Amino acid sequence: MVILTPNQGLISDEFKGRFGRPSGLGAYVCGDNRLGEFSMLNGVYQRHKTKRGMKFNLHRDNWPANPNSEAQQARRNLFAEAMTAWKALDTETQQEYNSRVYPTGQSGHNRFVAEYMQSH
Repeated sequence: MVILTPNQGLISDEFKGRFGRPSGLGAYVCGDNRLGEFSMLNGVYQRHKTKRGMKFNLHRDNWPANPNSEAQQARRNLFAEAMTAWKALDTETQQEYNSRVYPTGQSGHNRFVAEYMQSH
């Protein structure tokens, strides 16, 4: 979340990365950063179990782009149509999809949406 006071401004036409300060983890603040400040400790922290205990990894921030292209909007609209079609099915048909056993472990809802999107 970006919070700017009336007398502040950003000299940029594009904003990427993380703004503000995180809430922290215990006595430590992981990824602590103020706007414009650089620190080698900033980023995304992950904790993994290993045979010898816990291991902490630091990764740089990765925010996926949202291009809002025509193709992306068409896929989003198709997904919305698939959701509407699932909700329009009667209960018996939904139960039939849910009772089938799929090799990939999908639920009936997910299988219906996948098939709908592949067929259109």
